[in-house]
Amino acid sequence: ADASCPLHPLHREVDPARWCVTLQDLGHFEAEVRASWKRGDIPDNPESPNDFHDDPEVGPSIHQVSEHFIKPVTLEAGGMSWALMRNPRGVACDVFATHCWAEGVFEFSSKLQRMWPRGAKGLYCCFLANPQNADISELLGGPIDKSPFALALQEAKHLVVVPNRRVSVYSRLWCVFEAHVALEQKIPVILPWWPRLRDMFWPLFLGALAFLGPTVTLICLPLQDAYPQGFIYFLFAFPCVQTAYVLSRPLARMLPVTASLASLCVVGLEFGLWGWMLKAAALGHANLAQVMSAWQLHLPNLFFGIESARRATDDIVDSALRQEADELSFESVSHARCSYEQDEAHIRGAIEGLEMCIDQAIGTLMVVGRYSPEV
Repeated sequence: ADASCPLHPLHREVDPARWCVTLQDLGHFEAEVRASWKRGDIPDNPESPNDFHDDPEVGPSIHQVSEHFIKPVTLEAGGMSWALMRNPRGVACDVFATHCWAEGVFEFSSKLQRMWPRGAKGLYCCFLANPQNADISELLGGPIDKSPFALALQEAKHLVVVPNRRVSVYSRLWCVFEAHVALEQKIPVILPWWPRLRDMFWPLFLGALAFLGPTVTLICLPLQDAYPQGFIYFLFAFPCVQTAYVLSRPLARMLPVTASLASLCVVGLEFGLWGWMLKAAALGHANLAQVMSAWQLHLPNLFFGIESARRATDDIVDSALRQEADELSFESVSHARCSYEQDEAHIRGAIEGLEMCIDQAIGTLMVVGRYSPEV
């Protein structure tokens, strides 16, 4: 930060817990940054290159966005933070985002919008909340429980953990500390619970083909001697569906997408047979009583098929979600670091003697995937 730029009066008048933006503000911010990035006004850092700088889904790091967008824009407006530039009276804090500055700004924005808690209004995230042109050492140099971060977190109703592709959130000491404080204060913690659509598109598309292909093919089969043929098909499908149900879990651990596609294909055969027999009965090529008799015999297999399809779809979603979970690797709070030695010293002093408890709490949070005091 530029120490020659004094702290804007708004940051003395407005409670730090209100240095927030709305969801609409976040969308506006992303649009403005994207336009600036497309014009080439936000370059990559040659000393620390970002492999995803030119990726429209990830974008430039928040470090670069702060330096080449937030600072010029807010300096021209008077030197306050971007949040108070948009909302001079502030916005009450409902959501506190813990994240890394190395992450891509578009990735941050899209994930945060995806995880936004229902009914929440105000978001506190440090790069928008703090005045980037000012020397904020006086804001951060006092007791850590009086810092803007701590005051905002005390008012927050949710802590949202935003992972990224470049570095684990839990490798940053501030992020570990913020998660620790949220757990201590029994603030609900939200981690990614639904994967990116682009990570699921092809697996789900192939899954739909694997299911619908056999279904449509069987329904379109000729209808001569439908009942005896259908009964034979049913007998053949029974062990196939049972086998798919039994093997779906073991195979999913080794080949999640392949196992899911195979299960959906088998279940597609099952549903195709049911549709084919129903068509035969409707068009008079089979006796309805005979068809119903076959259905009753085969009804349990239908439920096995439905459950196999549900498992297969869940496995596809879980496989995509694990890609985001891998971005939240954590070893120990003792391995987490701060960019500034003064910040690290303050946090180390605040958590002294609690390191083992913090490690256990963060480890549990990663396994469970979220925290709610009601559960």
